[in-house]
Amino acid sequence: MSIVPPLRIRALNQAPVRRDAQYVLYWMTSSRRLEWSFALDRALEHARELRLPLVVLEALRAAVVVTDDFPTFFLRRMQAAVAPRLTVALEAVDGNGLLPLAATPGPFSAAIHFRRFLQRSLGEHLLHLPCPEPLTEAGTRESAFPADIATRWPAASDALLELEPSALAELPVDAQVGPTGLSLTMPLAGHPGG
Repeated sequence: MSIVPPLRIRALNQAPVRRDAQYVLYWMTSSRRLEWSFALDRALEHARELRLPLVVLEALRAAVVVTDDFPTFFLRRMQAAVAPRLTVALEAVDGNGLLPLAATPGPFSAAIHFRRFLQRSLGEHLLHLPCPEPLTEAGTRESAFPADIATRWPAASDALLELEPSALAELPVDAQVGPTGLSLTMPLAGHPGG
């Protein structure tokens, strides 16, 4: 049984889960965290059910692709563009807040109407929380994934993840470009200089 409430899962295409694939992919686009993430929980559910490793990366060849359902910026357009091109299931999982986006009947004309709705309906959603540390939950284990992926996208070293200067110096970026020191501030209305 899924720990992710169905109301939080949105199928973005009609393609099936490919049971003969090499891994499950979590396309982490907005909820960049490994704790308290419904999308990560959902991807791990698929990985456990299919007995496949989970890869957290961008676009690859996977059994199923799980991504974040985030209603702003370009992500929904990007997901809509990718969905028909995939030959595997693509699911967007809402982990934006305590109240699932799909739980609301539509826009509210005033904040008081939303507050009344929230007071009536939030309780049932508080019963379903994401795992605090899903990668340490029972049944999760580190496993090898296809060698061609490890070769093309090698894992970051501990030194790089720790932001050690020697590791950062090895990145293929122009080190001649230094910090800008640019500060973006706006003067306050009615304030001298504003």
